[in-house]
Amino acid sequence: MIKYSVVDTYPDFKDFWRSAKNRGVEEQIQLWVEQYMAKYPELLSLQVSAYAEEGYSWRKIAREYVFQKLPKLIDKIELSYRGVHDYLPEATGTFSRLSRAEMNIIFVIYVGIGVGAGWATEYRGKPAVLLGLENIADLDWFSEKDVKGLIIHELAHLLHAKVRNITPRQLSELENDPLFILYSEGFAVAVEHIALGEIWRAADNRDWVGWCRENVSFLAREYLKRVETNSDVNIFFGNWLNIAGKSHTGYFLGYKFIRELLGEGKSLEEIAGMDSTEVKKKIREFLSRLAGRK
Repeated sequence: MIKYSVVDTYPDFKDFWRSAKNRGVEEQIQLWVEQYMAKYPELLSLQVSAYAEEGYSWRKIAREYVFQKLPKLIDKIELSYRGVHDYLPEATGTFSRLSRAEMNIIFVIYVGIGVGAGWATEYRGKPAVLLGLENIADLDWFSEKDVKGLIIHELAHLLHAKVRNITPRQLSELENDPLFILYSEGFAVAVEHIALGEIWRAADNRDWVGWCRENVSFLAREYLKRVETNSDVNIFFGNWLNIAGKSHTGYFLGYKFIRELLGEGKSLEEIAGMDSTEVKKKIREFLSRLAGRK
């Protein structure tokens, strides 16, 4: 059973935008900080820290990827807000029927600097799902299934942390390991698909799933190569990054791994609670098989 509260910052964003929309980008960013985010300092800190931890300048990201196109996204952001507002109760109800875990969480609805459409973390000392309307709008996730899928995906991350008896931030720290993140994101995608049927929000066009299936050996080889050379695997997960022209392919690989575990008869709770050393060993073996190494 999920109990939740909502921190809805969107009215404050609209107030900010009315006064900032005719200003230059640099001034808009500064007003976003001083007029809008000043009311939500923890939310600002979370976003800035997320980029700092990855070695990125949040202002550069905000300038080049968010505020340059914000004027053209405003109508879509309004649609995103309506979708989240309308489908949030149904999504949490669907998830509650899937898992009996008791969680008391906070949903934060905001317009940020591109950290993510959904983000499972902590806010005000509680497990939280942050819903970034600018990313939802940019990805055109307006349908009922898209919005519900996003919310359920992030709730799955909170469930994963709860089953492992760790905090959402500790789960995020584990995801710094390229093998663990494949498992973690695959688990969330699997929960999403079990709840709503097989949907691929990550697909940027109709050919995406077919391409991933046809090129799964290539994807596994490339992923393993980065694991073995301690290279960044963000190109398999990031919104603005891609491998061979395809974004979000790590979610496909991770989902295939979780489906294999489900096929062995494991429950979602059993999968979520697996020992991390065992998980990483199994994923390496799984990728090796897909890559044709054995």
